Amino acid sequence: MGGNVSNVGQRSLAQVGAQQVDLSLLRQQKDLDGPVTDEWIAGNLKADRTVQFGSEEYFALAADPEARPYLQSGRNVVFAYQGQIIAIQDTSALSSEPDSPQVPAHVRSQGPDGAPQGRSVGIASMGVSALRLAVYVAALLLCLVISLALCLVAMLVFYHAWRERILTGDVKR
Repeated sequence: MGGNVSNVGQRSLAQVGAQQVDLSLLRQQKDLDGPVTDEWIAGNLKADRTVQFGSEEYFALAADPEARPYLQSGRNVVFAYQGQIIAIQDTSALSSEPDSPQVPAHVRSQGPDGAPQGRSVGIASMGVSALRLAVYVAALLLCLVISLALCLVAMLVFYHAWRERILTGDVKR
């Protein structure tokens, strides 16, 4: 199985090759003796519905808040949704190397005049990395605010102690 596992609500997704797989789909499988590979997934998990990444059907599915977290996990995802197995596929991004950089199809494709064609797929394609970056930035800002608050408390404690010593005449000059 892949090295990366992420959580989507109460479920977990594992990276298998270039796709994310809902681990709840593996519970019903009997043949789990060997490694779970792209080939094993293709032979054992039959999708009830295959949706092309970035298509109108994809965006219709993305409108449902229940499905949206799965779609945000990547361009190639297999997950359980409303009693069906849904496979999101981006054939332009399929690769046997999960860490290889992927150029979105709408950037890569060009028309006869050399101008880029296609449409931007919007925030749903940002995936986990943008979310992870936002969480790191928020955590950093929170640490900064806590540090400043602790410094302010320390300054107030020292000020009040110094003031008390001045008022009681316990200061040596």
